[in-house]
Amino acid sequence: MSFLFKVMSLMRMSKTYPVRVLVMIFLIWSYGSASNAQYKDDDVSLAVFLEQDDKEPLLVAEIKKDNSNISKVVDGIRVAISVTEANNQIRVNVIASAKEKRNAFITLRLTTNSGEFYSYSGIENKESLFRQSPHDPMNHVFPNLKAQAVPMVAVKIKDTYTTLISDAPAFYDNYTTQYINPNKNIASISSGDNGKDFSNLKPDAIIKSYYPELNKQKSHHFNAIIFKSKNIDNLNDLREEVLKNITTHWGDKSEINRFYATSFGSNYMHLRKNEKNNSEYWIVPGIEYSNKQYSRDAFWQSMILPPKFEAECYKNEAVDQTPGAERPLFALIWAYRIAKNGGKPNLQAAKNSLKYIEEHVRNGKYYAANDPVKKNYQSWYDLVAFEDDDVIAYNQGLLAVALMSAQELGLKSQIPLELVISNYKNMFNKKGYYPLSEQKDIICLDATIGDLLSQLLFDKKLLPDADVQQSFATAKKLLKTPFGYKITAKPNGAYASYDDYTVPNFKVDVSEGGGIGNYQWGGSWYLYDMLFLINAYLHDSPGALEEVLWRGKLDFDLGGTYFEYNNTVTGKSYKANQGWNAAIYSIWNSLINKGLATDKLFEVINSN
Repeated sequence: MSFLFKVMSLMRMSKTYPVRVLVMIFLIWSYGSASNAQYKDDDVSLAVFLEQDDKEPLLVAEIKKDNSNISKVVDGIRVAISVTEANNQIRVNVIASAKEKRNAFITLRLTTNSGEFYSYSGIENKESLFRQSPHDPMNHVFPNLKAQAVPMVAVKIKDTYTTLISDAPAFYDNYTTQYINPNKNIASISSGDNGKDFSNLKPDAIIKSYYPELNKQKSHHFNAIIFKSKNIDNLNDLREEVLKNITTHWGDKSEINRFYATSFGSNYMHLRKNEKNNSEYWIVPGIEYSNKQYSRDAFWQSMILPPKFEAECYKNEAVDQTPGAERPLFALIWAYRIAKNGGKPNLQAAKNSLKYIEEHVRNGKYYAANDPVKKNYQSWYDLVAFEDDDVIAYNQGLLAVALMSAQELGLKSQIPLELVISNYKNMFNKKGYYPLSEQKDIICLDATIGDLLSQLLFDKKLLPDADVQQSFATAKKLLKTPFGYKITAKPNGAYASYDDYTVPNFKVDVSEGGGIGNYQWGGSWYLYDMLFLINAYLHDSPGALEEVLWRGKLDFDLGGTYFEYNNTVTGKSYKANQGWNAAIYSIWNSLINKGLATDKLFEVINSN
């Protein structure tokens, strides 16, 4: 038995609280994980500070062996600190309160005599202050903002990492910050923002101080975890530990595999306060995006969230009623998914979505065009232009599922559902695949997503087995690369040409996505590859399960997590922990619960 388990056993046998606290603190600070017996308590210290505007941070207390519960008044503000232990983590909860109006936030600071300092982005060698939000939902470009996807800091001493992580930015008005100063051997996480910037770059995002208000009715809570890790060989290993510990504390499963930890942990930290006030919370696709919710991304991301947070994300879409592309289709499908899972959708919003959809349907076909000038942005393909009278296969499948959702919600539509489904089926061509659209004879992977959603939500296949099986065989033969499946290609499997992405009266520079093999120019997208392959598997396509397992694990082999897309020429991956990929975990887990799949996918990802 390892030292860790011996001490944990001793804790369970100790019936007096002081003894358990002493054992707990001794374990975490002196030994870390496994048997790290050579480290002393003063290798890394943890302290709580109170920060107010125009004042130096005030020390509240150092977290030591004998002070797991502290309550004291600092400059007229009462600060209560609770320290507990569970699942090899120290969990710190701090509450600041005041009888009169005050403004302050909490900082937890790690101090050491030596060591290497890390953010979620990697090793940090200079003074930096990290943020999680540009605080402007309309700001989409902010390369100068020093940001990281997870509100964390870590220090490495010899072969042991001590990591400190705060709760999600959503619960701190999106003003979580993290400070690292290697020259002073300190690293901290905070529940507010002092407004400082050490980047020496021209600000391209809102950077301002933020000290939450305290009064008789409103206290300020700050929650965090701290843990130690060994056997960390690289940044990917550290990130895996971070996501597992986030999920252990804030997730809702007793057994945590790597896929679930990646899916839940990253998306939990993508939660934000809704700065448009359509709902209390919403979710951003990733740290690279503006502080707003993207409709289609959130539809997939929210599948991994607890019902409370999914409901908040849906509420934003119901209020916002974002037009264009396939967004209204997703909004209506999402309303039914909420109802199916026991929630209460906004029926008036669903009616509004249906009305918009009906205005864009002619003869049972969905015409997404919504802009007299721009011909792109008619689906998730933002770098592909379509004629106004073109029908996109992906959208047509979603139309069928949206109308089925409307029926289940008790909404009546004049659109003949069977005609819609027939039009969807008829998009399959004699060459053995579903083309991108009626007018673009390009092989694509997203055309069968409506069919998959129909099976997940209604246990009904929309497309014939034989056609889906042939489509899978064609894709495997012509689109598969060592770095995933090309999202689009010519009928012979070659990368599509520049002209394939344009229309005569509207040119789209597809090279903006990074050239051939990248982004929508034949890049491999984890979400769309997996949705296509899972659907092929459900249609009993020979070899589909093997491809699900191969593609599901591939990104983890390439970079330790999943990404938005891989360049199918160079193999380079982009946007780690892309939020919407979490839907694949949720979908596969639902198939396991229905007896339609095993946990083999989780096992192969765990084996990395």
